[in-house]
Amino acid sequence: MKDLLRKAVCLSFTAHSWSISRRGDLDLIETEADKGLLRLGKDLVACEEYQAITRLDQNFYSILDWKDGQRALPFQFKRGIYLIPAAMISDIETRLWEYEKERQERVNVFIEAYPAEIGKSADRLKNQFRADDYPPAYEVARRFYIEWQWIALDTPEVLAEMDKNLYQREKAKAASQWEETIEIIKQALRDQMRGFCGEMIDRLTPKENGHLRQIRDSWLEKLQDFLATFEARDIADDVDLRVIIAEMREKMRGLPAEELRSDEQLREAIKKDFELARETLDAFDRIDLLVEEVA
Repeated sequence: MKDLLRKAVCLSFTAHSWSISRRGDLDLIETEADKGLLRLGKDLVACEEYQAITRLDQNFYSILDWKDGQRALPFQFKRGIYLIPAAMISDIETRLWEYEKERQERVNVFIEAYPAEIGKSADRLKNQFRADDYPPAYEVARRFYIEWQWIALDTPEVLAEMDKNLYQREKAKAASQWEETIEIIKQALRDQMRGFCGEMIDRLTPKENGHLRQIRDSWLEKLQDFLATFEARDIADDVDLRVIIAEMREKMRGLPAEELRSDEQLREAIKKDFELARETLDAFDRIDLLVEEVA
């Protein structure tokens, strides 16, 4: 159990912003509808400077998303808590500091544009404009900040000093939950690899009219990134999947999308490799299911 707990930690992360969403005044709207059934919203500003911050936030949250960013692990605890493999901590910490620096730069640009944007909003919102909705620039700036904390996955030893029985119960509960999490992680990574196999097979299979499906560089890079980072995320020690990953990583290493698009023999060979990988994955799952039924 101790060895497993050393393989991952939780990251608590939240990006705070000044919210531009407010409720509009329905009393100023003429309609035959029952206003009790209506909701009216408005945005306080509509500018590129604010959207630039939002895009940066979305990009970083996608990095922490276990499937999109391929750095975290599938883990459901509560919003804003991410399970990070120990091997990825340094990478994520570096990205956090870089993100915080870039975000502050974008916030500064927005705050500089803020007074002028208030005037633009007054012109556009007309009678829905309320000056009280717009705090001073320094107050708006204070509402943009990020916070993060690394949290170890273990039962606090202080419980043992306070109540040994409680400590043992919590320790057993944590061990059980961790075993379930490990199994979820194992299956999720297998499913993710199976998904990549299916997508690759589809992309390498010509359409009915003989035309090739699109193979984007970005998608191929995501697949190669998954293969490259798999060992760091495989805290379940899935030996069977590691063999498949190692084989596919070697075949896909440095392979450009253009080569797949232009070389028919290569496409057919890669397609067969991924078909075999998917069949092998399915066989592993069937074996695991039989073992569970016997147990």
